[in-house]
Amino acid sequence: MEKRKIRIQDIAQQAGVSNATVSRVLNNQGLVNGETYRKVLDAMNALGYPHTLRVSTSSGKSSSPDLIILSLPAISNPFYYEIAVGAQNAAKRFGYRVLISNSPLDADGLEQLTALAKSNAVAGVISLNSMTSATLERLCAVTHVIQCCEYCDGSNVPFVSINDYQATRTALAHLYSHGRKDIALINGPLGFKYARHRQAAYLDFLQENRLPIREDWIIQLSSVDFSIAVASLTQLLSRPNPPDAIFAISDVFAVAAVKVAKKCGLRIPQDLMIVGFDNIDVSYMFEPTITTVNQPKQQLGYMACELLVEQISNPEAPLKQLFLDTELIVRESTTD
Repeated sequence: MEKRKIRIQDIAQQAGVSNATVSRVLNNQGLVNGETYRKVLDAMNALGYPHTLRVSTSSGKSSSPDLIILSLPAISNPFYYEIAVGAQNAAKRFGYRVLISNSPLDADGLEQLTALAKSNAVAGVISLNSMTSATLERLCAVTHVIQCCEYCDGSNVPFVSINDYQATRTALAHLYSHGRKDIALINGPLGFKYARHRQAAYLDFLQENRLPIREDWIIQLSSVDFSIAVASLTQLLSRPNPPDAIFAISDVFAVAAVKVAKKCGLRIPQDLMIVGFDNIDVSYMFEPTITTVNQPKQQLGYMACELLVEQISNPEAPLKQLFLDTELIVRESTTD
């Protein structure tokens, strides 16, 4: 009697995994964690399925990938550094290594990242970069992807982020409660979701409260850069009748505002109130200390890594798209 051919379905049933997971192991796609890889290998051995896959005898662990790529727009930004610390702590706990890719996802950057992600050593990508839906789809075709902070609306890709719109409204309501009605916005590049959502909240809040919206009080900067912010703020605050409050989408910009205000002879908070965003170290090391929106930076990185490990272990796991809480930290820059 002819022996029945062993199918992928048979291996999946024996191992307790999906057909897709077995296929990834057989095709050496590098998308399966060590424990699952071992289950599939044991199932193939038990069923007598011929293969050339091996498990390292020195460590007892599978040869599955253990490298996570953390894609950042700029490691020089202290905000991203804190997220990287959180991601690295989680990766260490789960037995993974982290490689930081510090470049924008333009055509060249995407090509480099996808080429790296195809490596058998890479388990997945955590991306903080801005990307289009098409770019995200292309990256997801070669590896597991988790978005952190940035995300594409309407996608079925897991992410962990904050509600930038609501956090901004909370900050503006704080300024408004202190009688500030001439509020300027120092914004970052609109290619990023956070900048678009915070600007939308700013415009909506001013319109709803019948506050003046002046185009020359909306400063749009190409990057989160202290020197560029100082130059732009010098022009804004040197004019007659400057704004009486500034909402800065980064503490880096808020510190620049404090520096320029002092140079222009404006008193903080009497003449000018300032609210920043992120609660990085410089916000409370500067004088006066800066009111800011706290983001749970390390927690964002840690949870993004947790989501990635969960996806690697179980690609059929339910989709998770998480929003973490923010908090307005009130300090001297808005204290009467």
